[in-house]
Amino acid sequence: MEGGTDTVSGSVDADAPPGMRELATRLRTVLSRAGYGGIREVAEASGLSRSTVSDALRGNRATWPTVTALLRHCGVAPDASWKRLHEAARRGQEQGRRQERADPAGHPAPGSAPLPVTVPGHPAGAVPGPRPPSPAVPHPGAGTAGSAAPSAPSLRAPYGELPHHVRGRAELLRTLEAALAADRERVHVLCGLGGSGKTTVALELARVARRSGHQVLWVSAATRDALHTGMRRVARELGVPAAEVDEAWEGLTSAPDLVWRALDGADRPWLLVLDNMDEPEGLTEWVRPGTAGLTVVTSRVGNPMVWGAEAVCHPVDVLPPEDGARVLVDLAGQAGSPQDARALAERLGGLPLALRLAGAYLARSARGAGLLHRRDGDGAHVRDFAGYAAALDRLGPDLLDRGERLGGAAGGDERRLRRLIGRTWELSLDLLEAQALPEARLLLRLLSCFAPSPFPAQLLDLDTLEESGLFTGAARVEGCDAALESLVDLGLVRVEDLRLGEGDGEEPFVLTCLSAHPLVLEASGLNARRARAAERDRLWRAASVVALRLASVDADEPGMWKVWDLLVPHLRAGLRAVPDHDEPTLVAFLSAANMAHGYAVVSNSYDLLDEFAALFRERAAALPPEHPAALHAQQLSLRHADDSGEGIDAAYALYEAARREHGDDHPNTVSTRHSLARALYVRGDLPAAEREYRALVALEDGVGPGTEALHHRTGLIAVLTDLGRGEEAVAQARTLLSLVEEGRLDADDLSARHHLGHALDRTGLFAEGERLHRRVLAELEGAGARGSHLHLHTARMLADNLAAQQRHEEALEVMDDLLRQYGAVSPARERAYNERLRLLDRRAHLLHRLCRHDESVDQLRALIADFAPVVPPDAPTVLNVRYGLALNLLHAGRPAEAEAELAVLVAALGPEGPGAAERSQEAAALRRQVAVLAEQLGRAR
Repeated sequence: MEGGTDTVSGSVDADAPPGMRELATRLRTVLSRAGYGGIREVAEASGLSRSTVSDALRGNRATWPTVTALLRHCGVAPDASWKRLHEAARRGQEQGRRQERADPAGHPAPGSAPLPVTVPGHPAGAVPGPRPPSPAVPHPGAGTAGSAAPSAPSLRAPYGELPHHVRGRAELLRTLEAALAADRERVHVLCGLGGSGKTTVALELARVARRSGHQVLWVSAATRDALHTGMRRVARELGVPAAEVDEAWEGLTSAPDLVWRALDGADRPWLLVLDNMDEPEGLTEWVRPGTAGLTVVTSRVGNPMVWGAEAVCHPVDVLPPEDGARVLVDLAGQAGSPQDARALAERLGGLPLALRLAGAYLARSARGAGLLHRRDGDGAHVRDFAGYAAALDRLGPDLLDRGERLGGAAGGDERRLRRLIGRTWELSLDLLEAQALPEARLLLRLLSCFAPSPFPAQLLDLDTLEESGLFTGAARVEGCDAALESLVDLGLVRVEDLRLGEGDGEEPFVLTCLSAHPLVLEASGLNARRARAAERDRLWRAASVVALRLASVDADEPGMWKVWDLLVPHLRAGLRAVPDHDEPTLVAFLSAANMAHGYAVVSNSYDLLDEFAALFRERAAALPPEHPAALHAQQLSLRHADDSGEGIDAAYALYEAARREHGDDHPNTVSTRHSLARALYVRGDLPAAEREYRALVALEDGVGPGTEALHHRTGLIAVLTDLGRGEEAVAQARTLLSLVEEGRLDADDLSARHHLGHALDRTGLFAEGERLHRRVLAELEGAGARGSHLHLHTARMLADNLAAQQRHEEALEVMDDLLRQYGAVSPARERAYNERLRLLDRRAHLLHRLCRHDESVDQLRALIADFAPVVPPDAPTVLNVRYGLALNLLHAGRPAEAEAELAVLVAALGPEGPGAAERSQEAAALRRQVAVLAEQLGRAR
């Protein structure tokens, strides 16, 4: 560039059309105010090429996506006034080009006159004259200034883009093929998320139609200009005289009527595909059923009201894992095991575009592409499905787009952008922004701060959105409802109703949720991270307001626990991703996460307890050590501490610090002392734990019970029981029960009563414990919380309680119901899987007690088979099960089998016991039991 035009403050091309000069001047003003100095700086910040930025600022050429990108990176909303300015500039430039193409007499070139428009009160096509500016967004390379559509575009379907095998669409294609043969009374609309494979389905149908003798007419409907040009070509292809076509395109007759008369009068059956009609407003007069052929439309808009009564919409959804894996193998060959291909397909959410890009990347990678990279690049050469999945976790959607850069066929700009994960959905958002819905992009980015799982819509109310501060300037809270509806119409967001709370005493309720494809959210989040720092900070501040709204749901109410199960993934994802440089935003997310930790406490969700304690500690590390949230993180860590001395030292330090600052009876001090007592108990220092628990109980006797009073007393009961001081433990348990029944100690929440019941069972007060267990279970079931962690744990305790009372039949009934709730648990869910195995072992013992030895044998053998993939054969758990198996075989009158099992057990025990030294006591006890069993077998022989 010359004359200083490589800077934002440079001059506009004097030969540019007036409208383009005005647009370029205003863009330069905006960029200068935003602090941009040079073209290179603007290009790097906006992600555009230097030539694209230069053309826009000189007034040579500027597509609407270019304008919106420049404005967004200056913090300016590309509103309707900017859109009108761009449309005027584009029309002026097109008019200039038409004049250049005019003949020497000054007549316009054929076909250059504008199309007629329908005016209310006038018949279609009866009002000639210039068409008003389209509200739609012109896509790059399709009908934009500087890239006029060719006068005679090809109507041939792009069969080269069709894969060798179209996977997972057999049923849909059968429906469409039947319509091709018989059903010509309706238009068939293939609708779905960008990248879901709508065009691929249409191409496969076109291939079938061509083979069956149909004339295939393929028209791009991606822009108004592309559709008009394509349909003009259809008219000529069907033999309409050029004069009639020119007359219609000059607005003297109706162009759509002309084309459809020709289609209905065609001698040969046809298939008309209007591809990528994502902006149908003002274009649906071209979409009609025909008497001589079938009309198929592909579109991201799935709202049936848009297409009318003569259309049927076919949602084109993501592929199931099996078909997704086949797509990957079709493209990349054997780049790993079938399991790895399936896992990658699941990671990509079954989205056909993502599968194609990943497969193309691996196919080229196998031929050496990507071997050469910068030393500071992003890692090793990826050649297989597993490696690609790992790299995708690290690099995000950018990795997918490399498949297009490496292997994609060249095409028009708009077509190529649709094949890029990082841009395909931005095209939809650009469209909505051009329709004065800038709220749509902000809503999607807000959702991208959380998890790709159902998001309760009622917690994303307009008041919360207003409090978030995200919707300012052109984006208004009042526009969010319409923006959300448009996101749904374009398939970027889905609405689903979940039935929750079905309990004995509760009517089920329906919770309406929003969800989006994981890659849509990942790509939206990636674009958010590329925005200017001020925009990113504003987004995360808004997300923190939403997170606190999510965490406001009452966790003490069991009827809301299923709602909490939906909220937890969002709070987890938000806390993991929130930047730590903005302390108030981080603290807000930590506060929300603490509420999730509280839900885990009251619902007995042990895995969740450990996870949120660790996550809280990890993210709070960015705060100053004296910050209340950092101190709370230390306390949470102590509640979930191991038996290391380091944990005890930290507990003492935290307690002493709270004591110095607040005094002995302050709630913070009491809470940290309880954490210390529990840490001592976990470590096995029972005398010290007893001392601390007694001090806590004595403190409450003096100043009144606090919120953790019941847990102090249940902790003391556990210590006394483990010390072998049963009478003292019973006395403490009776005192605790009296305090609760008299209302002098708070045990209103079910979790507290669950712990009280556990304390009663520990001390042998089984009748009292049973009554409490049954009351807790009844309340949980009435609240629709059957199957919750607390319900499962309480049911297990009831079964053990009944067995201790020698009521084995009742215990077995409870146990069987419990196992039905666990169902077939995957080993991947380690805690739940191990709990189910323990329950099966207990059930076998109950069968033994009931003298149902053959059933017990079957149960134990199945249990050993379940153990095999996850537990070493010499583990104490497996050896104890083998002992039970041998014992039941003996009592079942099968001594030979018992002896064989006993031999396996003795060999596994060996001279040194079943494992490490810390298990020697358990091994010695098992050896004594084996010796007794061997004597019984000897007598049986």
